[in-house]
Amino acid sequence: MPFQDQDQSPSRVCIGKIASAHGVKGLVKVLPFTKEIHLLGRVFIDETSSKTLDLTIKNPLGKYFLAEIKGITDRNGAEALGKCSFFVDRDIAAKADPHVSVIGLQAINAEGTSIGTVSSVENYGAGDLLEIRLKTGKSILVPLNKDFVLKIEETVTVVNYEAFL
Repeated sequence: MPFQDQDQSPSRVCIGKIASAHGVKGLVKVLPFTKEIHLLGRVFIDETSSKTLDLTIKNPLGKYFLAEIKGITDRNGAEALGKCSFFVDRDIAAKADPHVSVIGLQAINAEGTSIGTVSSVENYGAGDLLEIRLKTGKSILVPLNKDFVLKIEETVTVVNYEAFL
């Protein structure tokens, strides 16, 4: 699932990052934050700027994917990118993965007070869970059902979350 930083622009969502350079021909290991690997094509490397990279996914490598980046032909070029993150416009990502629409939204309690930000949507087999990064820095997982999530609009209204603290 995609991951959203607390300070990330709401118009873009982070879908992966470079883990390291791989080999001598400029390939990189990419850690995806989405199952929709096709989104890792033309990506932004910043939440707000227009600087992009063109990636060609080569093959899976455990939890990573090897990728070729247009214009990068050697290890030095790949290492120069560091561990940059990849972003796509939220509306594009949401079409491929509907859960993306809630990532990065502010989570509020029933009184309307902010408790944190939705950082991802996970599913370990028993149903969808919202990962909420609280203002304290701690993260909690809250079931995405009517007992805990009252409504999803411009914010996500969460109740009974105290049980997961």
